[in-house]
Parts: sequence; structure tokens; C-alpha cells
Amino acid sequence: MDKKHFRRYIKINFIMGLKERLQAATSEKAVDTLLEEGKGYKDASEAIKRRWKKVAEESLRRINKDRNDAKKKEKR
Repeated sequence: MDKKHFRRYIKINFIMGLKERLQAATSEKAVDTLLEEGKGYKDASEAIKRRWKKVAEESLRRINKDRNDAKKKEKR
């Protein structure tokens, strides 16, 4: 693998890592921070950016659900 392809390989793998970090986020602030980080990737396609937004929305739903479940357990 030559230098040009290696750089592209590293860049693609780093961009793909953002999606996984969004999925693993445990707070709304972390999700917002990661989405802001994604705006800095000028080489990312629009499809990748839409995927990040969709994964972020799913993570926020999960975070809010977990928070509501914890409140229900406290009331019992």
C-alpha cells in the first residue's frame, strides 16, 4: 500500500470511528461534542454526515429512555 492510499485508509477508518463513538455516548453533551467534531471533517460525504445525525438521534433516545427508567425505579 503506497503512502497516498495509506493516508486515505487511515482517514476513512477515523471517520468511521465517529459513528461508533456516537453509539457509545452516555450523555447529551457527549453526543453534541461528537457531532461538532464531525462538522470538521470536510472530506466526509453527505451520506456519512446523515448517518452520524441518525445515530446521534438514536443515542439521544436511548439516553433519555435510560434516564426515565432510572427515575421510575426511584419512585418504586
